[in-house]
Amino acid sequence: MVVGVDAGEGRRVVDAAASRDPENGLSAVLALRGLVEVLESLQVDHARAQGWSWRDIARRLGVTKQGRAPQARAAVPGPVKRMWDRPSPAAVQVMNLARDEAEQLGQDYIGDEDALLGVLGHGASPAAALMREAGLTASGVRAELARGQRAGHTPRRRAAH
Repeated sequence: MVVGVDAGEGRRVVDAAASRDPENGLSAVLALRGLVEVLESLQVDHARAQGWSWRDIARRLGVTKQGRAPQARAAVPGPVKRMWDRPSPAAVQVMNLARDEAEQLGQDYIGDEDALLGVLGHGASPAAALMREAGLTASGVRAELARGQRAGHTPRRRAAH
């Protein structure tokens, strides 16, 4: 039994998905999509727990750089989904800054720490102003990240090639 589905039930869903009756077939396809999402999440969690990078996981799942954004948008429902199709210019700048921060930290992913640094680096946004008022600075965040890395509390830099 895998994730609450026994082999017999799985076979019945697969058979229903091949049905000539669209009502049964489409319902089964929907159930299979849900099962695939659960299994993918489970395997991604296993891979991350074993130290796999997001890049390695994406490659193994056949996700290309060109394909990541559409897949991410497809997973988001309703009005929020439409927002992914038209980020503000400021949001694009923040994410570009976040990508730059991740690269400077030697990461092969953009983490929330990079997004925070991207907001602080953008500077003109109300969010950046609030963070500065609270005493956050990009240099201070970088110093805390370095301290956390040394203590083993944050992801390590990727090995130099």
